[in-house]
Amino acid sequence: MIFKKINFFTLFVLVGFLLAGLASVEAGTATNQRTGTSYPNLQDAIDAATSDDTLSLVGTFTGSFVINNKSLTLEGPTVDLYATLDGNGVGRVLEIIGNQKDHSLYSINLSKLTIQNGSATDASSNRGNGGGILSVYVNLNIFNLSLQNNKATSSGGGIAGLYSNLKIEDSEIQSCQAATGGGINHLNSVSEIINSNISSNTANQGGGGGILSNGSTVIITGTLLEKNSSISLFGVGGGICNSTNSTLNVNTSQISKNGADSNGGGLYNESVGTQVILVASLITENVAGLQGGGIYNRGKSEQLIYADEEVVANIPDDVFQK
Repeated sequence: MIFKKINFFTLFVLVGFLLAGLASVEAGTATNQRTGTSYPNLQDAIDAATSDDTLSLVGTFTGSFVINNKSLTLEGPTVDLYATLDGNGVGRVLEIIGNQKDHSLYSINLSKLTIQNGSATDASSNRGNGGGILSVYVNLNIFNLSLQNNKATSSGGGIAGLYSNLKIEDSEIQSCQAATGGGINHLNSVSEIINSNISSNTANQGGGGGILSNGSTVIITGTLLEKNSSISLFGVGGGICNSTNSTLNVNTSQISKNGADSNGGGLYNESVGTQVILVASLITENVAGLQGGGIYNRGKSEQLIYADEEVVANIPDDVFQK
């Protein structure tokens, strides 16, 4: 009898804690600024919106959301209070599809949001790319955004930008993982990353713990890439992997404390059609399992250009020229 009473009391307490936890998560409301209509379901708000509408978001939205062939702005309340889009670990958080013939036709603006717990698998569309955000054939502008704890079985744990133009500013991408491009994957895209923090992301089967660029142009300014890692036999470019036919410009930024099991703890530059330009940046305390703790340049020496760059205290060496 006493045993039954104790169990009942314990159950009562646990239920109380559970209900208190649920109450602390504010249910989401999306309001169309043009029409004034509010929606408890974000996908309903997206579907009802016309191109160039703005949706003001408050609270938390759980699920997977798709924006297809329209320009749209999704914004949270303030820079101190973000709205949250939560994939709950069961699907990609946000999929954005534009126009294949004209990648500049549609623009998506995301600001003052947290995008978290997304999961893109091989069974999902676009073969497991983009756990947090998948952007295809579109202009994607990101301001004051936090992407965290997203994963993809293929590439782009935080963001996969495919055939897109990306601008990422005053944002953070952290604790995301993918086979390649743990934080961000760029494929045939143009990207500008400004005053942001890309940290503690992981590529677990290949290159680019923080950033992977393939056939793309990436310009990084005033940004910290720190504690990202590429952890496999072919793990290269713990901070950044600049792959085939890509151009990388890094300006007034810091690449530090990243690691690669193979080559290029901080930065790995492939040989075919690549160019890396480093200006007034610091590359330090990165570690490679083999060579190029700071930088591994597989291309010709002229494919790696420095200006006022400081590359110091990397292990086993600062720069390795293949």
